[in-house]
Amino acid sequence: MTRLKRYAVFLLAAVYIAAGLRVPAASQTGGSHTISGFPIVYQMPELPTGCEVTALTMAMHYYGYKVSKTTMAGRYLPTASPSFHYGSDGRLYGPDMDNYFVGNPFSLSGYICGAPALCTAADRYFQANNVRMHAKDMTGSTPGQLYSLVEQGVPVVVLVTIGMVDRHSYFSWYSPSNKLMSISHDDHGAVLIGYTPTTVTLADPLAGRVTYSRSRFESVFRSRGRQCMILEESVYKSGYTDVPDGRWYTNAVVYCRDKGLMSGTGDSRFTPGGTMTRAMLANVLYRVAGGSKLPEENPFADVRPGQWYTDGVLWAYGAGVMEGYGNGLFGTNDPVTREQVVATLWRYEGEPEPSPAQDFEDEGDISGYAAAAVDWARDKGIIQGKSGNRFDPGSSMTRAEIAVVLKNYMEQKGI
Repeated sequence: MTRLKRYAVFLLAAVYIAAGLRVPAASQTGGSHTISGFPIVYQMPELPTGCEVTALTMAMHYYGYKVSKTTMAGRYLPTASPSFHYGSDGRLYGPDMDNYFVGNPFSLSGYICGAPALCTAADRYFQANNVRMHAKDMTGSTPGQLYSLVEQGVPVVVLVTIGMVDRHSYFSWYSPSNKLMSISHDDHGAVLIGYTPTTVTLADPLAGRVTYSRSRFESVFRSRGRQCMILEESVYKSGYTDVPDGRWYTNAVVYCRDKGLMSGTGDSRFTPGGTMTRAMLANVLYRVAGGSKLPEENPFADVRPGQWYTDGVLWAYGAGVMEGYGNGLFGTNDPVTREQVVATLWRYEGEPEPSPAQDFEDEGDISGYAAAAVDWARDKGIIQGKSGNRFDPGSSMTRAEIAVVLKNYMEQKGI
């Protein structure tokens, strides 16, 4: 954001809103999508020329990182002094405005910055705070690619103009690498958070949540060199953003992924702390069995045809591996318990006779149907007890715990 606009920044924002900028209702229908709950951060009064870094701060807040706009501007944003000189070729040379904020965003005399500078600011914050995220420069993206990102729930920091007016450069120079730099009085930064077939919704550091003509936005976006950036979570070696290296469950999750036993929960996540349901367990064992024949009968009222779990549950029932509750329900969404897991694996294994094993302190709490299964699973090293020599049969299991049990089970079978 450059000099002229800074002196009347509040007035400009008010004029644009009065001129017809409207707050749209959240939508996700027929070619439309709006990211709901997106936080608004205003640049004024602390950052009169810090529209771009304020837009970045909004995106940081959306992902749960409550760093202030002034911290992002003062500690992490790369800056360069606005010094210029004429070279021997007669050209005017100055700082690289793409990679640095030229001047001071806390001052009315600041200039602007490009998407690479915002990426540097974000990555500096993430690295300083050991956050597994990174910034990605998306400059050159088409408007259609931006809308696709928004549809996936990814806000896009875009360089545009105030009020989406036509851009008219008033000052230009060359960077040290001979890139042509130019600025306009109305250069601005905002966040694309929604679109319809005819409009776009932006989170604007001056005007808040506003809507513009889609064609007008696309024209201005192109005039700014299609500069934009996003934030995304870094993927660990496990292939998931939430399964770090070296955790007690990491190898098991990778094993189950590679064997096709368990998959992620979407958006490159495994959700290791998520509860494992009875339907999930049935589906996993159905994969272990290689998609065996299904029974013709469906005795469960809560197992609807055509769901992701339907075949797995019906197979588990038909194979005698898992049973319902006896009231016509399978309990698809109920958390699976430790004793249910080992009983299911034991039945799948053909109910082998267990070797004598030391009793758990809470042996009396283990259901009769699971007693032999618990002894078998402990003897085979499939599952371990908890502290105090307790089995805790009725406690639910997380997806990470299930992954460990499945890995132990498969490996004792030599798979």
